[in-house]
Amino acid sequence: MSMEHNPHPEEPQAMSDELIRALLLRGYAALLHERYPINSHIENCSSEGSAHFWAMEKENLEIPKDITFDAIKDSLPEKDQERIQKIWGVVMALRNSLIQTSTTLKHRWATAPETQSIIDESEFDDTTIKIRTEYRNAVNLTTNKPDNAIHDEANILAPLDRDPEISSSEAIKGWQLNEKALRGSFDYTHKAYMDALHLYHEALIEKSPDKKSFVLPEDHPKRQEIAIRNRYLRIIQLFHTSAGIAKTEHHTQKRGKLRKFSKTPYLNHTLDVTLTLILDVIPFIIEEKKIKMANPYLVIPTGPLHDTFEDTLIGISQTVQKLENQCNQLDAMVVAVAKSGFERDQDTFISDNMDILHKDNARHMKQLLRILSNNTVLTPNEEKEGKINTRNLKALEDKNISGSSDKKRVDFIKRLFAITESPKTRQAAIMIKTADTINNISIAENKGKTPKQKIETLRAVVSRFVTFLTQDYDNTNYPLFNLLPNLIETAIEAYIDIHVHNYKHLAEIDFELIENLNSLKRHFPKIPLPKKDQKILDEYKEKKLSRK
Repeated sequence: MSMEHNPHPEEPQAMSDELIRALLLRGYAALLHERYPINSHIENCSSEGSAHFWAMEKENLEIPKDITFDAIKDSLPEKDQERIQKIWGVVMALRNSLIQTSTTLKHRWATAPETQSIIDESEFDDTTIKIRTEYRNAVNLTTNKPDNAIHDEANILAPLDRDPEISSSEAIKGWQLNEKALRGSFDYTHKAYMDALHLYHEALIEKSPDKKSFVLPEDHPKRQEIAIRNRYLRIIQLFHTSAGIAKTEHHTQKRGKLRKFSKTPYLNHTLDVTLTLILDVIPFIIEEKKIKMANPYLVIPTGPLHDTFEDTLIGISQTVQKLENQCNQLDAMVVAVAKSGFERDQDTFISDNMDILHKDNARHMKQLLRILSNNTVLTPNEEKEGKINTRNLKALEDKNISGSSDKKRVDFIKRLFAITESPKTRQAAIMIKTADTINNISIAENKGKTPKQKIETLRAVVSRFVTFLTQDYDNTNYPLFNLLPNLIETAIEAYIDIHVHNYKHLAEIDFELIENLNSLKRHFPKIPLPKKDQKILDEYKEKKLSRK
Protein backbone atom coordinates (compact mmCIF):
# COMPACT_ATOMS: atom_id res chain seq x y z
CA MET A 1 0.00 0.00 0.00
CA SER A 2 1.47 3.33 -1.02
CA MET A 3 1.36 6.23 1.40
CA GLU A 4 2.68 9.69 0.80
CA HIS A 5 4.78 11.19 3.56
CA ASN A 6 5.08 14.95 3.26
CA PRO A 7 5.87 16.42 6.67
CA HIS A 8 4.68 19.99 6.94
CA PRO A 9 4.81 20.83 10.65
CA GLU A 10 4.68 24.26 12.13
CA GLU A 11 7.97 26.13 12.18
CA PRO A 12 8.92 29.13 14.31
CA GLN A 13 9.77 32.25 12.41
CA ALA A 14 12.90 34.40 12.68
CA MET A 15 14.61 32.30 15.34
CA SER A 16 18.30 31.56 15.47
CA ASP A 17 19.46 27.95 15.70
CA GLU A 18 20.84 28.74 19.17
CA LEU A 19 17.47 30.00 20.39
CA ILE A 20 15.64 26.98 18.97
CA ARG A 21 18.15 24.66 20.64
CA ALA A 22 17.83 26.50 23.96
CA LEU A 23 14.03 26.39 23.86
CA LEU A 24 14.04 22.68 23.06
CA LEU A 25 16.41 21.76 25.88
CA ARG A 26 14.65 24.05 28.36
CA GLY A 27 11.34 22.45 27.40
CA TYR A 28 12.67 18.93 27.91
CA ALA A 29 14.22 19.92 31.25
CA ALA A 30 10.96 21.47 32.47
CA LEU A 31 9.09 18.25 31.64
CA LEU A 32 11.54 16.12 33.60
CA HIS A 33 11.48 18.53 36.56
CA GLU A 34 7.74 17.89 36.96
CA ARG A 35 7.85 14.12 37.12
CA TYR A 36 7.96 11.94 40.23
CA PRO A 37 10.32 11.17 41.99
CA ILE A 38 12.37 14.08 40.58
CA ASN A 39 9.59 16.41 41.67
CA SER A 40 8.59 16.17 45.34
CA HIS A 41 5.85 18.83 45.38
CA ILE A 42 2.61 18.90 43.40
CA GLU A 43 2.67 22.71 43.09
CA ASN A 44 5.77 22.45 40.88
CA CYS A 45 3.56 21.02 38.14
CA SER A 46 2.58 23.36 35.31
CA SER A 47 -1.02 22.23 34.77
CA GLU A 48 -3.87 20.29 36.33
CA GLY A 49 -3.19 17.40 33.96
CA SER A 50 0.46 17.28 34.97
CA ALA A 51 -0.44 17.49 38.67
CA HIS A 52 -2.97 14.69 38.33
CA PHE A 53 -0.42 12.45 36.61
CA TRP A 54 2.25 13.34 39.18
CA ALA A 55 -0.09 12.20 41.96
CA MET A 56 -0.82 9.00 40.04
CA GLU A 57 2.91 8.32 39.75
CA LYS A 58 3.56 9.07 43.42
CA GLU A 59 0.76 6.86 44.69
CA ASN A 60 1.56 3.89 42.48
CA LEU A 61 5.36 3.96 42.50
CA GLU A 62 5.35 4.02 46.27
CA ILE A 63 4.47 0.72 47.96
CA PRO A 64 1.89 0.64 50.79
CA LYS A 65 3.05 -1.25 53.87
CA ASP A 66 0.13 -3.69 53.69
CA ILE A 67 1.22 -5.09 50.30
CA THR A 68 4.94 -5.40 51.02
CA PHE A 69 6.31 -8.91 51.03
CA ASP A 70 6.64 -8.98 54.82
CA ALA A 71 2.99 -8.00 55.21
CA ILE A 72 1.65 -10.47 52.68
CA LYS A 73 3.98 -13.51 52.83
CA ASP A 74 1.89 -15.46 55.34
CA SER A 75 -1.03 -15.37 52.90
CA LEU A 76 1.05 -17.02 50.17
CA PRO A 77 1.37 -20.76 49.55
CA GLU A 78 4.62 -22.03 51.08
CA LYS A 79 5.87 -23.16 47.66
CA ASP A 80 5.62 -19.58 46.31
CA GLN A 81 7.17 -17.67 49.19
CA GLU A 82 10.82 -18.01 48.19
CA ARG A 83 10.05 -17.14 44.56
CA ILE A 84 8.05 -14.02 45.48
CA GLN A 85 10.72 -13.01 48.02
CA LYS A 86 13.35 -13.00 45.26
CA ILE A 87 11.14 -10.76 43.13
CA TRP A 88 10.63 -8.47 46.13
CA GLY A 89 14.38 -8.29 46.62
CA VAL A 90 14.82 -7.02 43.06
CA VAL A 91 12.00 -4.49 43.56
CA MET A 92 13.68 -3.07 46.64
CA ALA A 93 17.16 -3.04 45.07
CA LEU A 94 15.91 -1.10 42.05
CA ARG A 95 13.80 1.21 44.20
CA ASN A 96 16.84 2.09 46.30
CA SER A 97 18.85 2.65 43.12
CA LEU A 98 16.12 4.93 41.74
CA ILE A 99 16.00 7.00 44.92
CA GLN A 100 19.79 7.31 44.97
CA THR A 101 20.00 8.23 41.29
CA SER A 102 17.22 10.83 41.46
CA THR A 103 18.73 12.34 44.63
CA THR A 104 22.16 12.58 42.99
CA LEU A 105 20.70 14.11 39.84
CA LYS A 106 18.72 16.72 41.76
CA HIS A 107 21.81 17.57 43.82
CA ARG A 108 23.79 17.94 40.60
CA TRP A 109 21.23 20.40 39.27
CA ALA A 110 20.83 22.33 42.53
CA THR A 111 24.59 22.79 42.99
CA ALA A 112 25.38 23.62 39.38
CA PRO A 113 27.98 26.40 39.07
CA GLU A 114 26.50 29.81 38.41
CA THR A 115 26.40 30.59 34.73
CA GLN A 116 24.41 32.78 32.37
CA SER A 117 22.47 31.64 29.37
CA ILE A 118 23.93 32.63 26.01
CA ILE A 119 20.35 33.56 25.12
CA ASP A 120 18.92 36.72 26.67
CA GLU A 121 16.26 35.76 29.26
CA SER A 122 13.77 38.10 27.58
CA GLU A 123 13.65 35.66 24.66
CA PHE A 124 11.85 33.21 26.95
CA ASP A 125 9.21 35.66 28.21
CA ASP A 126 6.53 34.69 25.69
CA THR A 127 6.90 30.95 26.09
CA THR A 128 5.04 28.79 28.58
CA ILE A 129 8.28 27.01 29.56
CA LYS A 130 9.10 27.88 33.16
CA ILE A 131 12.28 26.72 34.90
CA ARG A 132 12.43 26.40 38.69
CA THR A 133 14.83 28.89 40.24
CA GLU A 134 16.98 26.25 41.95
CA TYR A 135 17.60 24.49 38.62
CA ARG A 136 18.18 27.55 36.44
CA ASN A 137 21.99 27.34 36.50
CA ALA A 138 21.80 23.65 35.59
CA VAL A 139 19.51 24.37 32.65
CA ASN A 140 21.80 27.18 31.48
CA LEU A 141 24.77 24.81 31.62
CA THR A 142 22.81 22.12 29.80
CA THR A 143 21.77 24.44 26.98
CA ASN A 144 25.02 26.39 26.63
CA LYS A 145 27.68 25.20 24.23
CA PRO A 146 31.09 24.93 25.88
CA ASP A 147 32.79 27.15 23.31
CA ASN A 148 30.50 30.18 23.68
CA ALA A 149 29.01 30.11 27.19
CA ILE A 150 29.07 33.17 29.42
CA HIS A 151 30.33 32.23 32.87
CA ASP A 152 32.64 32.89 35.76
CA GLU A 153 35.59 30.61 35.04
CA ALA A 154 36.73 30.24 38.65
CA ASN A 155 33.22 29.48 39.85
CA ILE A 156 32.55 26.87 37.22
CA LEU A 157 35.85 25.03 37.65
CA ALA A 158 36.03 24.73 41.41
CA PRO A 159 32.91 22.64 42.09
CA LEU A 160 33.94 20.14 39.44
CA ASP A 161 37.23 19.44 41.22
CA ARG A 162 39.11 20.26 38.05
CA ASP A 163 42.74 20.99 37.49
CA PRO A 164 43.12 24.81 37.24
CA GLU A 165 44.93 24.29 33.94
CA ILE A 166 41.82 22.80 32.35
CA SER A 167 39.90 25.34 30.28
CA SER A 168 36.44 26.46 31.32
CA SER A 169 35.14 25.12 28.01
CA GLU A 170 36.37 21.66 28.96
CA ALA A 171 34.89 22.05 32.44
CA ILE A 172 31.47 22.88 31.03
CA LYS A 173 31.64 19.93 28.66
CA GLY A 174 32.62 17.66 31.56
CA TRP A 175 29.66 18.87 33.64
CA GLN A 176 27.32 18.35 30.69
CA LEU A 177 28.56 14.81 30.03
CA ASN A 178 28.24 13.89 33.71
CA GLU A 179 24.74 15.34 33.97
CA LYS A 180 23.67 13.58 30.76
CA ALA A 181 25.00 10.27 32.10
CA LEU A 182 23.04 10.76 35.32
CA ARG A 183 19.85 11.44 33.35
CA GLY A 184 20.44 8.30 31.32
CA SER A 185 20.94 6.30 34.50
CA PHE A 186 17.75 7.77 35.97
CA ASP A 187 15.71 6.87 32.87
CA TYR A 188 17.03 3.29 32.85
CA THR A 189 16.53 2.73 36.58
CA HIS A 190 13.08 4.33 36.48
CA LYS A 191 11.93 1.85 33.82
CA ALA A 192 13.63 -1.12 35.49
CA TYR A 193 11.97 -0.34 38.83
CA MET A 194 8.52 -0.03 37.23
CA ASP A 195 9.05 -3.35 35.42
CA ALA A 196 10.10 -5.03 38.67
CA LEU A 197 7.11 -3.64 40.55
CA HIS A 198 4.83 -4.73 37.70
CA LEU A 199 6.31 -8.24 37.95
CA TYR A 200 5.75 -8.31 41.73
CA HIS A 201 2.08 -7.41 41.25
CA GLU A 202 1.63 -9.97 38.47
CA ALA A 203 3.32 -12.72 40.50
CA LEU A 204 1.00 -12.09 43.43
CA ILE A 205 -2.24 -12.15 41.44
CA GLU A 206 -1.24 -14.94 39.05
CA LYS A 207 -3.84 -17.62 38.31
CA SER A 208 -3.30 -21.14 37.08
CA PRO A 209 -4.09 -21.76 33.38
CA ASP A 210 -7.41 -23.35 34.36
CA LYS A 211 -8.15 -20.33 36.64
CA LYS A 212 -8.86 -22.62 39.58
CA SER A 213 -5.73 -21.98 41.63
CA PHE A 214 -4.22 -18.70 42.82
CA VAL A 215 -0.96 -17.46 44.29
CA LEU A 216 -2.58 -14.82 46.49
CA PRO A 217 -5.92 -16.36 47.49
CA GLU A 218 -8.88 -15.34 45.36
CA ASP A 219 -10.68 -13.90 48.38
CA HIS A 220 -7.69 -12.04 49.79
CA PRO A 221 -8.75 -8.44 50.70
CA LYS A 222 -5.73 -6.93 48.91
CA ARG A 223 -5.99 -8.86 45.66
CA GLN A 224 -8.24 -6.37 43.82
CA GLU A 225 -6.23 -3.41 45.13
CA ILE A 226 -3.03 -4.94 43.74
CA ALA A 227 -4.71 -5.57 40.39
CA ILE A 228 -5.89 -1.94 40.20
CA ARG A 229 -2.46 -0.60 41.20
CA ASN A 230 -1.03 -2.70 38.38
CA ARG A 231 -3.43 -1.04 35.92
CA TYR A 232 -2.26 2.39 36.99
CA LEU A 233 1.36 1.27 36.79
CA ARG A 234 0.80 -0.02 33.25
CA ILE A 235 -0.60 3.38 32.23
CA ILE A 236 2.47 5.09 33.72
CA GLN A 237 4.84 2.65 31.98
CA LEU A 238 3.16 3.13 28.61
CA PHE A 239 3.17 6.92 28.98
CA HIS A 240 6.89 7.13 29.71
CA THR A 241 7.96 4.59 27.08
CA SER A 242 5.88 6.23 24.36
CA ALA A 243 6.98 9.73 25.43
CA GLY A 244 10.63 8.70 25.13
CA ILE A 245 10.13 7.61 21.53
CA ALA A 246 8.14 10.76 20.72
CA LYS A 247 10.93 12.92 22.14
CA THR A 248 13.55 11.28 19.92
CA GLU A 249 11.45 11.48 16.78
CA HIS A 250 10.21 15.05 17.19
CA HIS A 251 13.67 16.28 18.19
CA THR A 252 15.21 14.91 15.00
CA GLN A 253 12.50 16.08 12.60
CA LYS A 254 13.88 18.44 9.99
CA ARG A 255 11.44 21.30 10.48
CA GLY A 256 9.00 22.47 13.10
CA LYS A 257 10.71 21.24 16.25
CA LEU A 258 8.93 24.05 18.10
CA ARG A 259 5.26 24.93 18.07
CA LYS A 260 4.97 28.11 16.05
CA PHE A 261 3.06 30.26 18.50
CA SER A 262 3.78 28.83 21.96
CA LYS A 263 7.52 28.32 21.26
CA THR A 264 7.48 25.02 23.14
CA PRO A 265 8.97 21.74 21.88
CA TYR A 266 6.53 19.80 19.76
CA LEU A 267 6.92 17.00 22.30
CA ASN A 268 5.28 19.18 24.97
CA HIS A 269 2.13 19.41 22.86
CA THR A 270 1.84 15.65 22.42
CA LEU A 271 2.35 15.08 26.14
CA ASP A 272 -0.20 17.78 27.05
CA VAL A 273 -2.66 15.93 24.82
CA THR A 274 -1.90 12.67 26.63
CA LEU A 275 -2.22 14.24 30.08
CA THR A 276 -5.64 15.58 29.03
CA LEU A 277 -6.63 12.04 28.02
CA ILE A 278 -5.46 10.68 31.38
CA LEU A 279 -7.37 13.29 33.40
CA ASP A 280 -10.58 13.26 31.34
CA VAL A 281 -10.87 9.49 30.78
CA ILE A 282 -8.83 7.28 33.12
CA PRO A 283 -10.54 8.14 36.46
CA PHE A 284 -13.88 6.91 35.09
CA ILE A 285 -12.74 3.46 33.90
CA ILE A 286 -9.54 2.34 35.64
CA GLU A 287 -11.08 1.02 38.86
CA GLU A 288 -14.01 -0.84 37.33
CA LYS A 289 -14.06 -4.57 38.11
CA LYS A 290 -13.38 -5.10 34.41
CA ILE A 291 -12.46 -2.29 32.02
CA LYS A 292 -15.12 -2.27 29.30
CA MET A 293 -16.02 1.30 28.28
CA ALA A 294 -12.69 2.20 26.64
CA ASN A 295 -9.21 0.78 26.07
CA PRO A 296 -6.68 2.91 28.01
CA TYR A 297 -3.78 0.66 26.95
CA LEU A 298 -4.41 1.69 23.34
CA VAL A 299 -5.27 5.35 23.86
CA ILE A 300 -2.46 6.37 26.25
CA PRO A 301 0.58 5.05 24.33
CA THR A 302 -0.80 6.50 21.09
CA GLY A 303 -1.19 9.97 22.63
CA PRO A 304 2.50 10.96 22.66
CA LEU A 305 3.00 9.46 19.17
CA HIS A 306 -0.09 10.85 17.46
CA ASP A 307 1.83 13.34 15.31
CA THR A 308 4.97 11.33 14.53
CA PHE A 309 3.84 10.07 11.11
CA GLU A 310 2.71 13.53 10.06
CA ASP A 311 5.63 15.53 11.41
CA THR A 312 8.64 13.21 11.18
CA LEU A 313 10.19 10.82 8.68
CA ILE A 314 9.56 7.72 10.77
CA GLY A 315 6.99 5.28 9.43
CA ILE A 316 4.01 3.96 11.36
CA SER A 317 5.18 0.33 11.45
CA GLN A 318 8.63 1.44 12.55
CA THR A 319 7.15 3.60 15.34
CA VAL A 320 4.96 0.82 16.70
CA GLN A 321 7.74 -1.76 16.44
CA LYS A 322 10.06 0.53 18.37
CA LEU A 323 7.42 0.92 21.08
CA GLU A 324 6.91 -2.85 21.29
CA ASN A 325 10.65 -3.44 21.55
CA GLN A 326 11.15 -0.89 24.30
CA CYS A 327 8.13 -2.08 26.27
CA ASN A 328 9.47 -5.64 26.20
CA GLN A 329 13.09 -4.78 27.01
CA LEU A 330 13.57 -5.92 30.60
CA ASP A 331 16.52 -5.50 32.94
CA ALA A 332 18.51 -8.71 33.52
CA MET A 333 17.68 -8.61 37.27
CA VAL A 334 13.97 -8.61 36.42
CA VAL A 335 14.26 -11.42 33.87
CA ALA A 336 16.22 -13.58 36.31
CA VAL A 337 13.33 -13.70 38.79
CA ALA A 338 10.43 -13.66 36.31
CA LYS A 339 9.13 -17.17 36.94
CA SER A 340 5.63 -18.57 37.08
CA GLY A 341 4.02 -20.16 40.12
CA PHE A 342 2.27 -22.70 37.89
CA GLU A 343 5.10 -24.28 35.91
CA ARG A 344 4.66 -22.14 32.82
CA ASP A 345 7.91 -21.76 30.90
CA GLN A 346 9.59 -18.41 31.46
CA ASP A 347 9.07 -17.03 27.94
CA THR A 348 5.32 -17.71 28.14
CA PHE A 349 5.09 -16.21 31.62
CA ILE A 350 6.91 -13.03 30.53
CA SER A 351 4.86 -12.77 27.33
CA ASP A 352 1.57 -13.22 29.17
CA ASN A 353 2.33 -10.99 32.15
CA MET A 354 5.00 -8.44 31.22
CA ASP A 355 3.86 -7.36 27.74
CA ILE A 356 2.32 -4.01 28.70
CA LEU A 357 1.30 -3.09 25.12
CA HIS A 358 -0.02 -6.41 23.71
CA LYS A 359 -0.07 -7.44 20.04
CA ASP A 360 -3.72 -6.52 19.46
CA ASN A 361 -3.15 -2.99 20.73
CA ALA A 362 -0.04 -2.68 18.52
CA ARG A 363 -2.13 -3.66 15.50
CA HIS A 364 -4.89 -1.19 16.33
CA MET A 365 -2.31 1.52 17.05
CA LYS A 366 -1.16 1.34 13.42
CA GLN A 367 -4.73 2.05 12.35
CA LEU A 368 -4.99 4.87 14.89
CA LEU A 369 -1.86 6.60 13.63
CA ARG A 370 -3.13 6.42 10.06
CA ILE A 371 -6.48 7.89 11.08
CA LEU A 372 -4.83 10.70 13.04
CA SER A 373 -2.31 11.70 10.36
CA ASN A 374 -3.15 14.28 7.71
CA ASN A 375 -0.52 12.62 5.50
CA THR A 376 -2.41 9.34 5.19
CA VAL A 377 -3.35 8.33 1.65
CA LEU A 378 -6.35 6.03 1.52
CA THR A 379 -6.47 3.01 -0.77
CA PRO A 380 -9.22 3.01 -3.46
CA ASN A 381 -11.18 0.48 -1.40
CA GLU A 382 -10.85 2.64 1.73
CA GLU A 383 -12.00 5.69 -0.23
CA LYS A 384 -15.08 3.74 -1.29
CA GLU A 385 -15.82 2.54 2.25
CA GLY A 386 -15.32 6.03 3.62
CA LYS A 387 -17.85 7.54 1.22
CA ILE A 388 -20.45 4.87 2.00
CA ASN A 389 -20.02 5.10 5.76
CA THR A 390 -20.10 8.92 5.98
CA ARG A 391 -22.80 9.82 3.46
CA ASN A 392 -25.46 10.53 6.10
CA LEU A 393 -23.34 12.35 8.66
CA LYS A 394 -24.65 15.77 9.67
CA ALA A 395 -21.09 16.97 10.27
CA LEU A 396 -20.27 16.53 6.58
CA GLU A 397 -23.27 18.38 5.19
CA ASP A 398 -22.39 21.34 2.96
CA LYS A 399 -21.48 24.31 5.11
CA ASN A 400 -20.20 27.75 4.25
CA ILE A 401 -16.77 27.17 5.78
CA SER A 402 -13.46 27.58 4.02
CA GLY A 403 -9.81 27.07 4.82
CA SER A 404 -7.40 24.27 5.64
CA SER A 405 -8.76 23.92 9.17
CA ASP A 406 -12.16 22.86 7.83
CA LYS A 407 -10.63 20.40 5.36
CA LYS A 408 -8.59 18.76 8.14
CA ARG A 409 -11.75 18.07 10.19
CA VAL A 410 -13.63 16.71 7.20
CA ASP A 411 -10.73 14.48 6.15
CA PHE A 412 -10.30 13.14 9.70
CA ILE A 413 -13.95 12.05 9.85
CA LYS A 414 -13.64 10.37 6.45
CA ARG A 415 -10.47 8.50 7.49
CA LEU A 416 -12.18 7.43 10.72
CA PHE A 417 -14.84 5.52 8.78
CA ALA A 418 -12.57 4.38 5.94
CA ILE A 419 -9.70 2.76 7.85
CA THR A 420 -11.45 0.80 10.62
CA GLU A 421 -14.80 -0.76 11.35
CA SER A 422 -14.00 -1.27 15.03
CA PRO A 423 -16.09 1.01 17.28
CA LYS A 424 -13.43 0.79 20.02
CA THR A 425 -10.66 1.86 17.63
CA ARG A 426 -12.82 4.72 16.39
CA GLN A 427 -13.51 5.70 19.99
CA ALA A 428 -9.76 5.75 20.70
CA ALA A 429 -9.07 7.89 17.61
CA ILE A 430 -11.84 10.33 18.54
CA MET A 431 -10.57 10.59 22.11
CA ILE A 432 -7.07 11.50 20.94
CA LYS A 433 -8.37 13.90 18.28
CA THR A 434 -10.61 15.60 20.86
CA ALA A 435 -7.74 16.04 23.34
CA ASP A 436 -5.56 17.30 20.49
CA THR A 437 -8.22 19.83 19.48
CA ILE A 438 -8.63 21.02 23.09
CA ASN A 439 -4.92 21.79 23.19
CA ASN A 440 -4.87 23.39 19.74
CA ILE A 441 -7.68 25.87 20.42
CA SER A 442 -6.69 26.74 23.99
CA ILE A 443 -5.90 30.39 24.70
CA ALA A 444 -2.32 29.58 25.77
CA GLU A 445 -1.60 27.65 22.58
CA ASN A 446 -3.06 30.35 20.33
CA LYS A 447 -1.04 33.24 21.70
CA GLY A 448 0.46 34.93 18.64
CA LYS A 449 -2.15 33.79 16.14
CA THR A 450 -4.08 36.43 14.24
CA PRO A 451 -7.80 36.84 15.02
CA LYS A 452 -8.55 35.50 11.53
CA GLN A 453 -6.57 32.31 12.18
CA LYS A 454 -8.24 31.76 15.55
CA ILE A 455 -11.74 32.31 14.18
CA GLU A 456 -11.19 30.09 11.13
CA THR A 457 -10.09 27.23 13.39
CA LEU A 458 -12.97 27.70 15.84
CA ARG A 459 -15.58 27.77 13.09
CA ALA A 460 -14.27 24.49 11.67
CA VAL A 461 -14.01 22.85 15.09
CA VAL A 462 -17.53 23.79 16.15
CA SER A 463 -19.30 23.36 12.79
CA ARG A 464 -17.63 20.09 11.88
CA PHE A 465 -16.04 18.31 14.80
CA VAL A 466 -18.36 19.31 17.65
CA THR A 467 -21.34 18.64 15.38
CA PHE A 468 -19.95 15.19 14.64
CA LEU A 469 -19.38 14.41 18.32
CA THR A 470 -22.81 15.58 19.45
CA GLN A 471 -25.03 14.50 16.53
CA ASP A 472 -23.33 11.66 14.65
CA TYR A 473 -21.25 9.86 17.25
CA ASP A 474 -22.56 7.19 19.67
CA ASN A 475 -21.72 8.78 23.03
CA THR A 476 -23.90 6.32 24.91
CA ASN A 477 -22.10 3.08 24.09
CA TYR A 478 -18.66 4.57 23.40
CA PRO A 479 -18.46 7.57 25.71
CA LEU A 480 -15.80 10.28 25.65
CA PHE A 481 -16.30 10.97 29.35
CA ASN A 482 -15.06 14.52 30.12
CA LEU A 483 -13.31 15.09 26.80
CA LEU A 484 -16.43 16.38 25.04
CA PRO A 485 -17.48 18.77 27.85
CA ASN A 486 -13.86 19.96 28.05
CA LEU A 487 -13.79 20.65 24.31
CA ILE A 488 -17.06 22.59 24.46
CA GLU A 489 -15.84 24.69 27.42
CA THR A 490 -12.47 25.35 25.78
CA ALA A 491 -14.16 26.50 22.56
CA ILE A 492 -16.40 28.86 24.57
CA GLU A 493 -13.37 30.27 26.41
CA ALA A 494 -11.54 30.79 23.12
CA TYR A 495 -14.51 32.65 21.66
CA ILE A 496 -14.80 34.80 24.81
CA ASP A 497 -11.14 35.73 24.50
CA ILE A 498 -11.68 36.84 20.90
CA HIS A 499 -14.82 38.73 21.92
CA VAL A 500 -12.84 40.65 24.56
CA HIS A 501 -9.79 41.47 22.45
CA ASN A 502 -10.94 41.32 18.81
CA TYR A 503 -14.70 41.82 18.85
CA LYS A 504 -14.84 43.46 15.40
CA HIS A 505 -13.59 40.27 13.72
CA LEU A 506 -16.60 38.23 14.81
CA ALA A 507 -19.44 37.68 12.33
CA GLU A 508 -23.05 36.56 12.68
CA ILE A 509 -22.05 32.91 12.20
CA ASP A 510 -19.75 33.15 15.22
CA PHE A 511 -22.52 34.35 17.51
CA GLU A 512 -24.68 31.47 16.28
CA LEU A 513 -21.89 29.03 17.06
CA ILE A 514 -21.38 30.55 20.53
CA GLU A 515 -25.10 30.19 21.26
CA ASN A 516 -24.92 26.56 20.09
CA LEU A 517 -21.90 25.89 22.31
CA ASN A 518 -23.66 27.29 25.37
CA SER A 519 -26.64 25.04 24.67
CA LEU A 520 -24.33 22.02 24.28
CA LYS A 521 -22.58 22.87 27.54
CA ARG A 522 -25.90 22.42 29.35
CA HIS A 523 -26.62 19.18 27.48
CA PHE A 524 -23.14 17.67 27.99
CA PRO A 525 -22.06 18.70 31.50
CA LYS A 526 -18.79 17.52 32.99
CA ILE A 527 -18.94 14.29 34.98
CA PRO A 528 -17.83 14.86 38.58
CA LEU A 529 -14.42 13.32 39.18
CA PRO A 530 -14.03 10.54 41.76
CA LYS A 531 -13.29 12.05 45.17
CA LYS A 532 -9.61 11.12 45.24
CA ASP A 533 -8.99 12.69 41.81
CA GLN A 534 -10.87 15.87 42.71
CA LYS A 535 -8.90 16.06 45.93
CA ILE A 536 -5.68 16.05 43.91
CA LEU A 537 -6.82 18.98 41.78
CA ASP A 538 -8.06 20.90 44.82
CA GLU A 539 -4.71 20.41 46.56
CA TYR A 540 -2.86 21.52 43.44
CA LYS A 541 -4.93 24.70 43.07
CA GLU A 542 -4.62 25.54 46.76
CA LYS A 543 -0.85 25.07 46.87
CA LYS A 544 -0.35 26.85 43.56
CA LEU A 545 -2.37 29.79 44.82
CA SER A 546 -0.53 29.96 48.16
CA ARG A 547 2.81 29.99 46.35
CA LYS A 548 1.76 33.11 44.43
